[in-house]
Amino acid sequence: MKMSVPFGGRDPVVIIAGTPWDGMLASERQLGAQLAAFGPVVYVDPPVSRSWPTLSRPQIDQPHPGVTRITPNGVRGMYRPLAHHAIAPLVAHAVKRQLNLAGVKPRAVMVAAPLAILSHFPESRHIVYATDDWIVGAGLMGLPEDRMRWVQRRHLETADLVIAVSDVLAERYRSAGHPAVEVVANGCDLDTLDGVDRAQPVQNVDLPKPIAGFLGNLSDRIDLSYLEAVAERGVSTLLVGPRRAQFGGDRFDRLVARPNVRWVGPQPYERMPSYLRLIDVGMTPYSPTEFNKSSSPLKTLEYLAAGRGSVATDLPGVRSLGTPLVAIETNPEAFADAVEATLAMDRTPELVAARRAAAAPHSWERKALRVADLLGLATPVNLP
Repeated sequence: MKMSVPFGGRDPVVIIAGTPWDGMLASERQLGAQLAAFGPVVYVDPPVSRSWPTLSRPQIDQPHPGVTRITPNGVRGMYRPLAHHAIAPLVAHAVKRQLNLAGVKPRAVMVAAPLAILSHFPESRHIVYATDDWIVGAGLMGLPEDRMRWVQRRHLETADLVIAVSDVLAERYRSAGHPAVEVVANGCDLDTLDGVDRAQPVQNVDLPKPIAGFLGNLSDRIDLSYLEAVAERGVSTLLVGPRRAQFGGDRFDRLVARPNVRWVGPQPYERMPSYLRLIDVGMTPYSPTEFNKSSSPLKTLEYLAAGRGSVATDLPGVRSLGTPLVAIETNPEAFADAVEATLAMDRTPELVAARRAAAAPHSWERKALRVADLLGLATPVNLP
């Protein structure tokens, strides 16, 4: 299939993503959508496992103005030990073939996945977009630690630039010997979140107000005791997002069985403003693990940008926001106290405006401007 996107003779930035465009709204998707203002972007989904005869026919569409998505076809068993070495060549072949058909070359290849693929694009600038510490988080992601160490070594050897989402993560790359590391923390979608209070109400939540909520992946990144402490106070608690690998076991099952707790499962990003409209306080109850310490507080920012209160555990990325409008606590009982205190506040127009102002310097538009400068991209262009 030939690409139908009119590149206008401009070479694209290629983003090798760790998360599908249609999955949870990951950092690389947000950044890619904003970078499209500077020129064409090719967003490469993780490969879909298929049989050998389909290898030459990746799925191609345009999910966003200026963004072409390629979903490569992989093969069954490609993530098994030893077989995983086939993934990078398969993905690179699919991308290069489609770019050749379109008559363009990648001006930069940005990898945001634990995939040693940069060497397959020898004529392009190589960027590692480090959104997570894949080595310390290998177990959490269900990946072998030795493989992640090998991937990082390859990244260190082939990357011209590392863009890390936190100071902690940047320091790990510098300590490993990379000479060009920049920090561009996660951002938030100010335009979408500004319309939360005008979003269509949802019909599947019957909790009384006020409501404390968590929107995101329910995984081992979370310290369940913080959510339990909030629920035990009788606080209406809304959980929105997929549950990973039976997270929490029986404890989670007991939590969501409480009459004051609702779990609505995974929801499309387009419905997130409707769920944010429901809540009064957003919670970020992450454990103080080395993996979480290297993260950037995407959810915390989104709560602020929606004009909601925010209560989080004590992590470097949260403290780096430098705002007293986020309550930071270090134990479950203090966390629950902070949730109740924030719920008791009147959500006045002035307080909503202050919360949104605290999030404004962290917009994805500003993050993309910084990355475009690092990549040497031109000023924003009119999209075809």
